[in-house]
Amino acid sequence: MNALNNYHFNPEKRILVLFVLPIVFVILALTLRDWHGPYWLGNNSDPEYAYLMNFLNIIQGKVPGHTDHPGTPLQILGGVIIQITYLMQSLLNHVNTNLVNSVLENPEFYLKTVSNVLIFLNALSILIVGGTAFFLSHNLTKSLLLQSTIFLWTPLIQSIRVSPEPLLFSLTQLLVSLLLFYLYSDCWQINFTGVLLGLIIGLGIATKITFFPLALVILLLPDVKQKAIAIIATLVTFFIATFPIISQYKRLVVWIGVITIHTGRYGQGEKRVVNWSAFPNTFTELFLKDPFFFYLVLFLTTFFVLLIITKIYQITRKQKYELTNQILFYWIDHKFYKLSSCVLLIILIQIFVTIKHPAIHYLMPAMGLSGLLFFLQIKLGEDYFSQFTLPIAETSTTKLQKYMVFGVIGAYFFLMTNSTSNQILLANKNYQIYLSDVQKSHDLLHQNKKCLHVSYYRSSDQEYALKFGNEFSNNQYSLSLQTIYNQSVFYNIWYKKYYSFAKELSVDILQNKECVIFYGSLLQNPGGNISTINQGKLNNNYLELEKIVMPKPLFKGNVEGLYLMKKSDKTTSSDNRPVSLGLQQK
Repeated sequence: MNALNNYHFNPEKRILVLFVLPIVFVILALTLRDWHGPYWLGNNSDPEYAYLMNFLNIIQGKVPGHTDHPGTPLQILGGVIIQITYLMQSLLNHVNTNLVNSVLENPEFYLKTVSNVLIFLNALSILIVGGTAFFLSHNLTKSLLLQSTIFLWTPLIQSIRVSPEPLLFSLTQLLVSLLLFYLYSDCWQINFTGVLLGLIIGLGIATKITFFPLALVILLLPDVKQKAIAIIATLVTFFIATFPIISQYKRLVVWIGVITIHTGRYGQGEKRVVNWSAFPNTFTELFLKDPFFFYLVLFLTTFFVLLIITKIYQITRKQKYELTNQILFYWIDHKFYKLSSCVLLIILIQIFVTIKHPAIHYLMPAMGLSGLLFFLQIKLGEDYFSQFTLPIAETSTTKLQKYMVFGVIGAYFFLMTNSTSNQILLANKNYQIYLSDVQKSHDLLHQNKKCLHVSYYRSSDQEYALKFGNEFSNNQYSLSLQTIYNQSVFYNIWYKKYYSFAKELSVDILQNKECVIFYGSLLQNPGGNISTINQGKLNNNYLELEKIVMPKPLFKGNVEGLYLMKKSDKTTSSDNRPVSLGLQQK
């Protein structure tokens, strides 16, 4: 690594090195996406298909039905990408139908196109942050350190999704680039900086509300006027970015309020903001999903705290070290110290908030800042140790400090690479098992194609994925889907009813079938029960008013299963009364 910053290394060639990690990232992301299979898989379809259908809503000028994140910038971006893609396909005579039908008939093609753009934006964002760092600090090694953030496991695996997380990461890297100017230049003295800051923060919060802790960087602006400009720019940007869902603002506020004042996930649980007794378990759950990130934060936090304690100790013993009170003032006004404090506070706040709903991807903005925090701690460490002189030549002391920095960064790269590689291998192994299960399920469905196939929650079936996404678009495309896929039957595990794309179906659809196969998530009980009563009078082929059908497992994988129901499979409730057992997930 020492050669990277050697002055004999041509500057133009050093700049080319900054393209290496973005290219490696693109190759790795595309490989991971291929390993993970199509987006219609049960493990992959949420939220991809919900966003796909709302991309169409944006194109059609309809109000998006999915506003929980709120996610509107991604919906707008996806809509633009799909519109451009369709126009290009039309010019090349590759489509012979309207845009809506083209998307509904080829959902995977359009999702992968959007994914390609999001991956490109991630690569571009780390190229920008690396280039900015090199331009301002003239240090290639530290620039590569900032670029490496994308190779943390969670940002890497989330980069292949069509969800807010890839966009959040790109916005975070743009913010990091702007913060580098805060460290190395005086551009933060001009009002336009507040506008840029507000633009990034407003877009981030509009993409996902979890971005809100990053608004704390506004406090770094030098005066009240600039802070006010940044806040106004944030609000205006948020309003413009979420304009398509302006009629849903009340719903969005209510949703945020509900999940805030309840202890459980998605607004469930007790009406309490924090359940302290659950924190150890939820933190452990979060920690195990990406241990390296938490170890990194712990290490950097510990180092920063020890650095402050040591500095305070030096000041109290100033007669020994011949230090003056000016050091204290220098430390307080030091940009690297202030930004370190701000970034660390943001990361800790986001971890605290996420512990309540322990999904690791909610930490994407915090993870996007982790490289900057490391960058800052290295600079503070260099400044601290530079005050000590060794009984050797000054050039030797400088070289020793450089070797220490290279050693620390080298150890980080090694540990991160080892951690991410292990996660990749484990994820690939699990996905190969999952894909094998899906293939077995589809083979059995093909072998039993005379049976009625009924998909329910988490079914690895493209038509079910479209049904799932359509429900999040306010069912705007039900008729179009029904025309294209007119044989599809679905079971809703919450309402305990049967549906086609366009309407609710009577349980009578089961009567004239020799067999029915239900496909979806595993049922809780062996041979699990699917409620089919209390929906009207039935004949004796399948069930009677006081009888239920007990589907028997045809195949049970790790997360999905097939359940077969035949005419002869009938049972009566133990007390001979109507019952409604429903379908429960494992």
